[in-house]
Amino acid sequence: MAHFTIENRHALQENTRKTLKEFFDTTYDSANPPIRFIGRIANREVDSDHFFESLQELVQNIEEFVTSCRPDTEIRFLAASRWPKRCSYFVLDVNNREYCYESAHVFMEEIPVYILQLSKRAKIYRYEKEDKTIVKRLRTMHNVHGQDPLPLFDDCTTSCTHSSARDWEVLLQNATPM
Repeated sequence: MAHFTIENRHALQENTRKTLKEFFDTTYDSANPPIRFIGRIANREVDSDHFFESLQELVQNIEEFVTSCRPDTEIRFLAASRWPKRCSYFVLDVNNREYCYESAHVFMEEIPVYILQLSKRAKIYRYEKEDKTIVKRLRTMHNVHGQDPLPLFDDCTTSCTHSSARDWEVLLQNATPM
């Protein structure tokens, strides 16, 4: 199994930049309605000793690249989940100007989801089946994390416990596995 290295990180970032540039040049115009990226990354591409910080660095690189190419684009890093085994995920909203942190545990707009696969063969593809599912997951994460700042982070390699839910009644009504 390959392990995290700086060289792999640079190659991954370069492949991601090329894929994002192609997407924004050919598929998405920043005047379009909002979209949501679900980033999928192999755990071996993230520093396991500093997982969240390493993931944040990757996402920051994506944000900086996109806004340098498209200055009118607004990107928000909402959440990330570390999973055992092979992959982990993060969520970025693009031009979602209707997002409201204060009410996101109750209401969050369903917007088109695209998978952003970060790998040697980086790619972006539309994934309609996730439009509704991710909204429910994000509402639950906003609820169980209380007033934690964005991005919300769940490490599912250990037991996730949350004691500061915003609204326990809403949480119980929408109880689903993360």
